[in-house]
Amino acid sequence: MKKIFIIMMMLLMTGCGSEANVSSTEVQIAEVNMTNEVTIQIGDKKFNIVLENNPAVEALIKKLPLNVEMKELNGNEKYYQFKEHFPSNDINPKMIHTGDLMLYSGSYLVLFYKDFTTNYNYTRIGHVANFEGLVEAVGSGNIHVTIKK
Repeated sequence: MKKIFIIMMMLLMTGCGSEANVSSTEVQIAEVNMTNEVTIQIGDKKFNIVLENNPAVEALIKKLPLNVEMKELNGNEKYYQFKEHFPSNDINPKMIHTGDLMLYSGSYLVLFYKDFTTNYNYTRIGHVANFEGLVEAVGSGNIHVTIKK
């Protein structure tokens, strides 16, 4: 038993040395990834958004806090168009869920408030952790939204 313990300790100590070679870029990315949740405020309602881990999210986090007017579209989504393009990794999710936050065409931030099937491609940004009250908060017209850490 003592030999197994010694071998395990040696393996653990050997593995620890490799972390010293982490680049500053990797450290910066790790810091961004540690912030995996932001708050979105719609009127007087606040919702937590759990973020994905991708370059689009990293670029979006750098722009926070955001105060934007999101426009109504199709009775199931609100969107805001940025002037710049974000890195994207578009996929067809086939199904959109209430609370999904996506990037469309590299420059449209889209908040979905109804479930439906889709043929469009998006980059996942995140999803509202608890979307109870989201439909009422977004209403039927354009909305003012604040997104912050």
